[in-house]
Amino acid sequence: MASFSSIAAKLDNDAYDPELISQLEAYVREQVAGATYDARANKALLKLYHFFPERTDEAVLAALLAKALMALPSGDFATLLFLVPDVVQVREPVALLCRLHAKLETTKFAEFWADLTDASKEASEGKALLDGMPGFVAAVRAFIVATLSLTFQALPLDFIAAALGLSADETVKWLTTAPGGLTIRASGAGGQEVSFPPNSENQLRPKTYSEHESIRFDSMLSLIDSIGPCK
Repeated sequence: MASFSSIAAKLDNDAYDPELISQLEAYVREQVAGATYDARANKALLKLYHFFPERTDEAVLAALLAKALMALPSGDFATLLFLVPDVVQVREPVALLCRLHAKLETTKFAEFWADLTDASKEASEGKALLDGMPGFVAAVRAFIVATLSLTFQALPLDFIAAALGLSADETVKWLTTAPGGLTIRASGAGGQEVSFPPNSENQLRPKTYSEHESIRFDSMLSLIDSIGPCK
């Protein structure tokens, strides 16, 4: 079993050694099984695939992209996708991962779950990939909650449920174990809403003036003084 330090040492020595391909592929499988993630090693593997395309294992390639999708909001998925040939991007299961990434990046969360459900209805490569990806759904839901918390202090329970791909009852149950300090409270409309913990983005902040704005303000005061009182 490879370790982070042993892989890093080999990459430091020669990241373009084709003999590393099989080791890096095994390392991707270890990341999937052990719920770990090594963006540098995975990027190195894609670069080796680029130089030695005949050695490409598309199942491993898809797995490392799925791990990158789980790492949102990092930009790893988009970065790695630049190293994936177009002809591979349009084939399943990579094509499914690209669609899912687009929905998450554009906050079309309900559409994300619809695409995921459609993939699950078929005995597809995408379904097999994600079924074998421990923690995938949990990672996506954590990203969705973190994204919403950057803008909102609270949202209706039904809205949160749709964003998480759950029913209202499932969402209430999920919130009992969800990280992040989410709470449910009664809303003014007689329903329920989910409140997010305060953070630097979802709170009102006092207006601040830049140095440039202060200079403009001081100049205006000087102008007023030079004009004198109105008659």
